[in-house]
Parts: sequence; structure tokens; C-alpha cells
Amino acid sequence: MSAAQTGPSAVREATRAHARGLTETLAAAFVDDPPLCWILEEPDRAIRQERLETFFGPMVRGAIANGLALHTPGSSAVTLWRIPGRIHPGFFETARALPYLRRALGSGGQRAKTVGDTLKDHAPDRAYWYLQFAGVAPDAQGKGLGSKTIRAGLEQARAAGYPAYLEAAKPGNVAIYQRLGFRIVDEWDIPGGGPHFWGMLYG
Repeated sequence: MSAAQTGPSAVREATRAHARGLTETLAAAFVDDPPLCWILEEPDRAIRQERLETFFGPMVRGAIANGLALHTPGSSAVTLWRIPGRIHPGFFETARALPYLRRALGSGGQRAKTVGDTLKDHAPDRAYWYLQFAGVAPDAQGKGLGSKTIRAGLEQARAAGYPAYLEAAKPGNVAIYQRLGFRIVDEWDIPGGGPHFWGMLYG
């Protein structure tokens, strides 16, 4: 798979050499994300971001190895994709990720499991490319980099003959994804007082 482009905001496929930058960008972008705030229950924003860096490490490495990670120069915008047949981590990927996730989630492990199980229950019953995470560094937001990076992944999904799917937990993000061609196909609340989600499909 290739996303090679040219120019100052070119979207490229990430490798393990880029993993740290991708992780830092996603942690900063998701520090106020409703599901992750609910899972972590960490009021200190700086500590929450530090824990999210630990959380996103295995997510980034998993996408690079078993899907597609796209980014713009300096990793200012990042998307992590999982592809058909590799949507969910396998045994060895899970085993490698567990120590990091336990450290990141702390007492929120059960809440994280509830979120994960509920997302699986609402996932499409067809093959699709999964936009697992999309984030832009705070100082790079509002420049269209996130949309550009998402479009690059959508082009590859379309070329491979698959739709794309994501979950959104912010109304503002739903509107952004709708402008990119996604449509709402499902809505639900996480049991136990968790956040509201929209399931969205492209193609």
C-alpha cells in the first residue's frame, strides 16, 4: 500500500521510525476525547495525556504492522486504519500490547472492555476498512490536514473495493465526517453511563 505524495502537506505511509511522533500527536489530539476521558477518569490533563501516549503506542505499532498508518510531515495529522481480516488484533499483537494498555488504563480496564465490546457489537457485518483513529496536533488544527489524511485512506479503501467505517463520539466530528462522504448508519450509548457513539459508513 502506498500514499506517496509531494509538497509541504504530503500524506505518506508511516513506518516504525515514525511511531513516536504519531503516538504523541494522537495523545495530544485525544486528550479531551469523551470515551477516553470516561475510561481513564483522570482529571489532571497532563497526566491524562501522558497515559494516552502509553495507550496509543501499541495502537500505532499495530496499525503500521497490520493495517495502514498515514501522516503528514512532522506527523501533525495522523490516521490509523485496520484492514479486512486484520480489524481486530491477533493473539501475538494483543500479548505485546497488554502491558502498555494495563499501565495506561489503570482502573479503567473494565470500562475500556465495555467500550470495546459495544463497538464490536455495532460493527458492520460486511468487510470494511476501519478508520480506528484520526487526530491532528493542536497547533496544526483548522488547516485541513486531518481531512486530507482521511481522504488518502479513503482513496486506498475505494481502490481495494471496500467501504470504510468509523465511530464518532462528538457531534462536531460527525459533521466533519459527513462532509467527507460518511453517513450515519447506527447510534448507541455505552452501558453504565458511557458516552454516545455514532457509527458511520463511507461507500
